[in-house]
Amino acid sequence: MFSPVGISLAAGISALAGLVEITRAWRLVRVGKLATARVVANTTAEQEDDDPPPRLRFRTEDGLDVEVVERTRKAGDETRIGAEVLVLYDPRDPERARRKASAQLWGPGLVWIAFAALLGVAAVVQALVT
Repeated sequence: MFSPVGISLAAGISALAGLVEITRAWRLVRVGKLATARVVANTTAEQEDDDPPPRLRFRTEDGLDVEVVERTRKAGDETRIGAEVLVLYDPRDPERARRKASAQLWGPGLVWIAFAALLGVAAVVQALVT
């Protein structure tokens, strides 16, 4: 079906993606600035989804108005349109802002790492079976 080498390669790529995401989050936490953002509806034309992720609109300390699409959807009061939330943004690249919440900062990297671990286990099982 699938070779252990191929599954191991996929696990390595997933682990690398997770490490990149965790490194980005760590850097954002280290050098990022806090701002208050308002959750606004995502009405972009390219979104064909029934429920697109919301946008966060905030102003940097330099006075630049920024609007970013959230990376993930999350149910709850803090995501309702008009709510105010805290965001961390990189002063050199405010477009890479993320909501200041553990799931938003660390979640993507941890999901990739978990996927890599599952693929690693699958590679070991496949190697033992063949």
